Amino acid sequence: MRTGLALVAALVTAVSANGQTTETKEIKEVGGRTFEQWMKDIGHKDPSRREVAIQTILAFGPEKAYEATPALLAELRKHLLNPIDTSVRVNIAIALGAILGAKNNADPKLVKPADPKLVKDAVTLLSRLLSDREQGIVRYRAAQALASIGQESRTAIDSLLLMLRDQYNFEVRQAGAITLGKVAMDPKTGPSIPAIVRLQALLGDPAYKVRQAACQALAMLGPPPDPKDGQQKSATLNALAPVAKKDPEPVVQIWAHTAIMFYTNKFTDENVTPIVEYLRNGDIVARIEAAQALSASAPMAKSSIPGLIGALGDTDPGVGMVAIVALGRMEAMQAIPALDKIAADMKNPLREPAKNAADFLRKKKLGASK
Repeated sequence: MRTGLALVAALVTAVSANGQTTETKEIKEVGGRTFEQWMKDIGHKDPSRREVAIQTILAFGPEKAYEATPALLAELRKHLLNPIDTSVRVNIAIALGAILGAKNNADPKLVKPADPKLVKDAVTLLSRLLSDREQGIVRYRAAQALASIGQESRTAIDSLLLMLRDQYNFEVRQAGAITLGKVAMDPKTGPSIPAIVRLQALLGDPAYKVRQAACQALAMLGPPPDPKDGQQKSATLNALAPVAKKDPEPVVQIWAHTAIMFYTNKFTDENVTPIVEYLRNGDIVARIEAAQALSASAPMAKSSIPGLIGALGDTDPGVGMVAIVALGRMEAMQAIPALDKIAADMKNPLREPAKNAADFLRKKKLGASK
């Protein structure tokens, strides 16, 4: 689940509007100014100039933008003594998440990892933004940034737990839940039990997006590995069961079924079939979420392969795109003919990713036969 859709990079290439693959080129200037000129404005006395500068450095690409990380942290550190503009705080959080998240998710053989000290400083400063009492948008963006950074953000768990109690902004609770799913995992001891308990409580939240986020987070974390926590595991499964069957929102049911599968490590038809049914007959939102849930459940939920092959012809290309990724993750060799058919259709927007996925599967098949 934690790798989830990250395998997209192994299966597809970026496709531009005309169907041609795009190439990354070094950007020398944006708006007639160099990166160095924009970076100087991060500390400008005019907050509107600072905001524009922070937004613009991202246009140079995450690897170049990484050079501005110390300047971004220095600006955010000022907030400890004197409040800085809300928009500046928000945009620094967005930038740090984009820059450090890209570094952490890149292949370390190709991209030099971020300096651990910079990451630690970023997590510390972003964690303090989680307690901003006046601006929900600041807490929301800080949580998103911490999620992008990943498990290095574990030190923020206590602050994220407090976010789940915010009664005035459901998006804050939603962001807190998703972030916990990505960071509340200790490699040695497993998921945080307090996080599981609070996420379980969110299954009754009045906002369906919060309930959905809680299910997704529980799926990402999985059950506590220690046998002494078996009672907590049972309690969480008992809480998920009625949500999977009776929640009024299809997307919540989909992710509750997914969470149950990860909690039990049983990817059986009892939970796969309802998700496939939404993939076939749900509205566009439910179909996309169903495809994403099945992709996240790969390679275990292989009984969904026929449904995913059928989804390649969905009227919405977004559903087909996620289905391609899921089939690749499941190493579904039986999908090759359907992928080849799409790849041969010059008008199909999924032609290039379908070709890449079919090639990927052929190589896997060839390797398995040797």
